[in-house]
Amino acid sequence: MRLRAQGTQTEDWVSALETAGAEAITVEPATDEARYHDPAVPVTEELTDGWQECWVSGLFPGALTADDVCRRVADLASLPAYELRVILDTDWEGAMRATFVPRHFPPRLWVYPSWCAPPDDGSIHVVLDPGLAFGTGMHATTALCLEWISAATASGPAPESVIDYGCGSGILAIAALRLGARQGTAIDLDPQALRVASDNAHRNGVADRMRCARPGRALHPADLVFANILAAPLVGLAPVLTTATKQGGSLLLSGFTEDQESAVRAAYPGVAFTHVIREGWVLLAGTRVQ
Repeated sequence: MRLRAQGTQTEDWVSALETAGAEAITVEPATDEARYHDPAVPVTEELTDGWQECWVSGLFPGALTADDVCRRVADLASLPAYELRVILDTDWEGAMRATFVPRHFPPRLWVYPSWCAPPDDGSIHVVLDPGLAFGTGMHATTALCLEWISAATASGPAPESVIDYGCGSGILAIAALRLGARQGTAIDLDPQALRVASDNAHRNGVADRMRCARPGRALHPADLVFANILAAPLVGLAPVLTTATKQGGSLLLSGFTEDQESAVRAAYPGVAFTHVIREGWVLLAGTRVQ
């Protein structure tokens, strides 16, 4: 069962589905709206409470019929708009493992899941399993960022400091640290993402060099700043991200499409960019000159 709920009702519907016997529950945005931190607004718990509208999905045992599910939930509250779908029994873990395989980011970086043996070729490895936070290296925007840092550290010194703004799983900061950066900061609005990023940092042996934090705190300018998010937040956060990048440092922006590139570029007059496009997604890699 999938219910369309107002953001303020999300927790109530999660509780209702749990009480009705759901074995698993997920929450996702019902629209394409983006959540990001406006630097003019203090960070509060309310800012991170959710989207305006959400899909709250509950997975129920196959022994229950659609009528059973509707009756159980309706007994607890009036149903909002909902969908019912029968899901056939599937080897979900096997399907996921078949999809998520080791990935190479030339010349020397590999990202691989914990159930695979790392390549024994002297490469740098990041262990990362798919989970609740975005960032596994499979999406074009993440791959472009990983290829950039892999190539940059192979042809020159690693950056001393790195900021991963909107870190998700923490993959970009962790990769930079594994490739030689000395210290990193992973920033995200989502507390779950910060927990995942911290766990991944421990798994990859860089937790002592990576700080996880919410937005809104003063940042020491870094040699390299990643922001793989969306066009609207990248435009809104331009003063923050520019200031977070040292003079002469590198700023990498991704998470947006070709038709959004001009708007993102225009928000960063003090950065000289080059771009790479893959599958319609853009990476702007620049140097702060002002």
